[in-house]
Amino acid sequence: MRKSVFIVLCLGAFLLLPTQASAQKKGKKEKVNYEISIYLEGVPDTMLYIGYYYADKTYSRDSVFVEKRKPGTFVFKGSDTLSRGVYIVAGQRKNKYLEFLVDTSRFFSIRATGLKPPFYDVLSHLSFENSPENDVFLDFQQQMVRYQSRVMDLGKSYKQEADKGEKANKEILSLLKSEQSLCLDSMHDYTGQMISRHPDHLFSKIQRMNIDISIPDKPEGADSAWEYRYYVNHYWDNTDLSEDGLLMSPLFFPKLKRYYEGIVPVSIDSIIKYTDLLVEKITSKELFKYVVWYVTHKYERGQYIGQDAVFVHMVKTYYEAGRCPWVEETQLEAMVERAHKLDPILIGKQAPQLWMMDTSRTLHSNYEFMKQFTIMWFWDVDCSHCKSATPKLAEMYKRLKDSLDIEVMAICMSADTVAWRRYLRNNDMPWVNVGGYVANIDFINVYDVHSTPFIYVLNRQKQIIVKKLPIEELETFLRRYAKGEVRY
Repeated sequence: MRKSVFIVLCLGAFLLLPTQASAQKKGKKEKVNYEISIYLEGVPDTMLYIGYYYADKTYSRDSVFVEKRKPGTFVFKGSDTLSRGVYIVAGQRKNKYLEFLVDTSRFFSIRATGLKPPFYDVLSHLSFENSPENDVFLDFQQQMVRYQSRVMDLGKSYKQEADKGEKANKEILSLLKSEQSLCLDSMHDYTGQMISRHPDHLFSKIQRMNIDISIPDKPEGADSAWEYRYYVNHYWDNTDLSEDGLLMSPLFFPKLKRYYEGIVPVSIDSIIKYTDLLVEKITSKELFKYVVWYVTHKYERGQYIGQDAVFVHMVKTYYEAGRCPWVEETQLEAMVERAHKLDPILIGKQAPQLWMMDTSRTLHSNYEFMKQFTIMWFWDVDCSHCKSATPKLAEMYKRLKDSLDIEVMAICMSADTVAWRRYLRNNDMPWVNVGGYVANIDFINVYDVHSTPFIYVLNRQKQIIVKKLPIEELETFLRRYAKGEVRY
């Protein structure tokens, strides 16, 4: 697999999100824990923003004003803690001038002379003093720009020749393609050399994280999925999961997102398995906090059916178990309560038994139907979506109730029993209809019905086999489930 390269360019807009630390305070003199002098000769700004990366966003860290009697000079200093990471210097128009690293050095200077509008090419005129890590970072950026420029030039030449059609010189095309490939290989070699020479630098760790793992030759007799399993099990091998600073770079979040959206299988068991494997490898406090939060938040309202089970697992395994001490007590209580509410109605669990009355005040239960499939259809008289979806369910029910052994228990959510009875008289709902809010349980809360229509499908043993399925997908699901082709 082709290795990727992190190239930082001083281009584009800087997104100013809520400031995480206030501007430098006046008053009592405090110990200075960091001081970074920034000299940008020729820029028009009287104030600069200092920002930083955090996961998939950039935040404003501070604002610094031009020094009196020192045009172009700005000093970023403070008595608070300055975390390791990639930082941004942006102008008053939110234009990004440059990026710098905070690694082991906390007292250093940044200089760029001879800057001219409108582009202010900072990168070509940049230098650092007393920051060896930023010297390496700068060399890397400048070298990558040269490689990029060469690759682009070769690409343009290739296109110009290829556009000649039949008159294109195949030898020239082959040569240009070969040169472009050699240039890309040189970029990757240069990156590898930089990492080898400076293995403990934060920037080297960021670069190493971005290098895809190499898959060895498949062992004799291994099945066709061996390479995939190797890849997913070793996906984080090049990532130093003890390094807090990775989170304050532009590369950690894309890698994490790709893991969950392109690498880990979408099955619930796989998501839980590979999440636990990842979290147990993390020794960085900040990475642990973020990954646990990200997975919990992502799957609370998961994109796919049944992914709320991941949320329940995360809350029980990490939050309720006391491994997330940073969470406020009220928030923790709400999360735990939510997880315990969802736990009994996860796919695969035994459905809570519900007793309700029909229009003749006869009691019915979702357990009374000895069918292959019991469909619990939560609906409301005033729900416009219900009015369009219910006839589709009725048509399917009439057509398949015998061949697929189906029964429907329709639970009306409306407290207006008169409107409910009137609706049943005027509309075709050929199954067991219950309503009236008299029930053995608080069914809205127990079944977490937060919108209508809302579907639960139970098997013969009254286990939940699917929920929240759109009516348009219900028939396909039932047919495939009956054949053993799908399980959540």
